[in-house]
Amino acid sequence: MKILISDVELRKSFDIANIVGRNYPPADILYASSEDSRVLKVIYANLYLLRTADYMNFERDLKEIISLLSNGEDIVYLPVEERTTLLFYEFLEKNPAVAPRFLFALPQLTAFNISRDKYLLNVFCTENGIKAPEIISFDRLDTWKTEFKPLVYKPKKGSGSAGVRFILQPEDLQTLEPHPDYFFQQFVGDGKEVCGGFYLMSNGELKGFYSHKRIRTYPEQGGVSVYSKSVQNDDIKEIGERLLKKLQWSGWAMIEFLYDEELKDYYIIEINPRAWGSILLSEFNNARFINKYIELSLGKPVQTSEVNFDTYIRWFFPWDLISYAKKRGRIPGFWKWNKRKTCYIGFTYATFFSSFLFIFYSVFSVKHIKKVLGVK
Repeated sequence: MKILISDVELRKSFDIANIVGRNYPPADILYASSEDSRVLKVIYANLYLLRTADYMNFERDLKEIISLLSNGEDIVYLPVEERTTLLFYEFLEKNPAVAPRFLFALPQLTAFNISRDKYLLNVFCTENGIKAPEIISFDRLDTWKTEFKPLVYKPKKGSGSAGVRFILQPEDLQTLEPHPDYFFQQFVGDGKEVCGGFYLMSNGELKGFYSHKRIRTYPEQGGVSVYSKSVQNDDIKEIGERLLKKLQWSGWAMIEFLYDEELKDYYIIEINPRAWGSILLSEFNNARFINKYIELSLGKPVQTSEVNFDTYIRWFFPWDLISYAKKRGRIPGFWKWNKRKTCYIGFTYATFFSSFLFIFYSVFSVKHIKKVLGVK
């Protein structure tokens, strides 16, 4: 049996690789990157090329990986990125002869596509009596301006806060050109009471859960989590489980909720049908989602574990450090490390050498430089 970790050029894949490496021998792990990098070859043993820009190259590379393995050896697929998983679905459909060699815990493609489209997910929640922010259609905007309430203008598909705009006053609507790939949504509460629920499912049955509450984000409005705490939140556990049961979900799911302090209620904002950026915490707090996913894929009983809720996660470099600089050092307790209770993205479970190399790669890779310069 082999375990395939794709997109290892990504920071979350680096964390996943370090966790898998704690539980499985190096010879059982296949590391796959979408780009050929000498630095990555130093960080990872058994590094393979698995291009994800188009299906043709993806299929060619995955078949090459299979050809290098012993006949009949099973491969557990870990869903790191949405795009890669979509290509994987297509590969399974077009290659029925080798498809049985792959072991995984994934939802049906229909459910996967609902989850990755924020508009479709919102409609699905509403139809099934699950609270989600109200959708405001384009033809209601003129009426909305007269009795204005804040809105969120967001892309139907996309990762994190990319492309999201907050409409906090009527004048903000004047600068927007309605686009078919975007939609308007009710602004919930103050927009800051965000809580993440993390689920492991098998055909709609809950196999594992934990949650975390954001302490700091960067940027402050709609940004990524840079400091969070594990919490036990039975309300979002029940809401998310109900949604995922309706979808007959299998595998990992991260559901983002917003809390409305006035109405004392949680609203579902989005589902991430893949590994999330803070998945490192699932190992540190003993939820052990990565190992349990592998057990589920292998058809083994999923072992129970007691989650330690007195745990934290920090994305110290670069985002928390940038936040500290922007606030001119006015963050109380910023330099308290508390390694016993806090895990650090890109550092915990890694060696100093591999962390240093990965930071070097992340900062100076061609992909990162193009992103900073806005070059496609």
